[in-house]
Formats: sequence, structure tokens, C-alpha cells
Amino acid sequence: MKITLDLPEYKVDTGEGDLDPYYDPSICAGCDSERSDIMAKLVPFGWLHTVPEHEGAKSCLQKAADSLGQIGPQAAWLVVAQHVAKYPSKHSASTIRAVLTELMKPTWKLREES
Repeated sequence: MKITLDLPEYKVDTGEGDLDPYYDPSICAGCDSERSDIMAKLVPFGWLHTVPEHEGAKSCLQKAADSLGQIGPQAAWLVVAQHVAKYPSKHSASTIRAVLTELMKPTWKLREES
């Protein structure tokens, strides 16, 4: 099943500093580097770079999305559900329905499919 998440994002403008409402001097949750360029928030990971550091590399956001498959289907759906629950107005009814449907599947069925 494929769904699309509408992630909250912002462009970091270090020139405005404390005047920027999204200013946060902390680091990217994916690479431990300073926040810069365009950042997107993926619950529960946090703010991640959406632009790769160099051509041919993956962005921090893409690396986090790729890692969801490694934590198992149930845990991955819980991550997606946390995001949808935090930002419900950003998602279509079909996305919310898909997430709820996956969460209601019995865990034994998920283990059988693995």
C-alpha cells in the first residue's frame, strides 16, 4: 500500500535569527548538523533536511523514510499514524482511512505476512 504524507516544512533563514517564528538553533535529527535550507518534520523523528548534502546522496528525510521498512510494518505504521494524528487536516480522508485500516489489523496477521 502506498500513501502520501503532507509533511510540515519551512525554509531556514539564518539571517533573521530570533525574529523568525520557526527559528530553532538546534540540529537536524537525521545528520546532527545545523538546520539549514528546507526542513520537514516527520513525527517522531523531528526536523530533517529535505535537500541532500550533495548530488547523488539521499536527504535526511529520505533516509528516515527508508528506515521505516527496517523497523517492521507495525512499527512503521505507528510512526505514520503519529504523524497523521498530529496533523490530521493535512491529510486526505483516504490516507487517514488507510492508516486506521492498517492499525486495526491483528498483529498475528502482520507476522504471517513477514
